Amino acid sequence: MHDRLVELVDLQAIYYIVAAAGILVASLNYLRVSIEDSKKKRIEITNNMMQTLISKEGVRTYLELLYMEWTDYDDFERKYGTDFNFDSAVKRFHLWITYDILGHQLMKGLVDAETIYDAYGTFGIWTWDKFEPLLDEHRRRYVGKSGYQGWEYLAKEMMKIKQRRDPGFVVAKTYAKYVPES
Repeated sequence: MHDRLVELVDLQAIYYIVAAAGILVASLNYLRVSIEDSKKKRIEITNNMMQTLISKEGVRTYLELLYMEWTDYDDFERKYGTDFNFDSAVKRFHLWITYDILGHQLMKGLVDAETIYDAYGTFGIWTWDKFEPLLDEHRRRYVGKSGYQGWEYLAKEMMKIKQRRDPGFVVAKTYAKYVPES
């Protein structure tokens, strides 16, 4: 009878171990599926943002921004600010916010810098370079020091990749404007 009791105890222990292992396997599988779903959602969000940037309308907005000219912050506001040129301001903020969100995703490791670079290369670099002097004043007046940190990070990371791949690269201060050979 004692042997039979030991066998029942052993069987019960084995049952508990198998049950615990089953729960562990199920939990790990659930975690794997959750991670894959989360990754798919992040990829979808990033792809949507990238499509916005590289769509015809996105490229048109990008070029419009690169063709803007101003002498100082007040001149910029009179030409392109919300009080005087609402449509221009909407386009500008849309692009700036898109860059900023993409940069925050990059900062958090939700997207890959090389993939972003391969998809749109110098877009964020040129626009950051052009608007950085304005953004310092815009931060001071409206959004605070943390404003557009994602975009700034994005531009700097893209520039690192650009300089690694093309060490002699410098941002053309004419941006998108044609400059004939002299």
